Amino acid sequence: MSSSPPTTAPRWWEVLLPRRHPQRRLEQRLPEEVEFRYIGPKPRSPEAAILMLADAAESSVRAMGDPSAGRVETQVHLIVSKRLTDGQLDDCELTLREVHAIESSLTKSLVGMHHGRVMYPGQSGSPASAAQSQVQAGANGADRQAERPVAS
Repeated sequence: MSSSPPTTAPRWWEVLLPRRHPQRRLEQRLPEEVEFRYIGPKPRSPEAAILMLADAAESSVRAMGDPSAGRVETQVHLIVSKRLTDGQLDDCELTLREVHAIESSLTKSLVGMHHGRVMYPGQSGSPASAAQSQVQAGANGADRQAERPVAS
């Protein structure tokens, strides 16, 4: 199976370029969208299309500041909708029903990956680091217990 990068254009340049380089906005032209498109064919197999959607959705959600369930669902829907309207799924044999199922599965997986953790009483710092500390403390406690001699 030959796989090539997607032919979609990242949209970040539309917002960030004028902010980061305000003089460019005045002195030079803004780049055309075609300059940011990947060269290569659109996905031809359902598997390649699923990978393209999963990669785009995962990276987009990972870049979010607060990936709540509602925001993740909205972002995944936006990514899938953009790929559909851009014609990225035209060459693969996915039905709209299957695209809907893929979108639902991606949303469920990404919400599960990025769900918030509850702070336990008396903990400081981020919930993820606190959970990691507890795991390490539990492992260290098990190591210390294994080192103790057994009384006969």
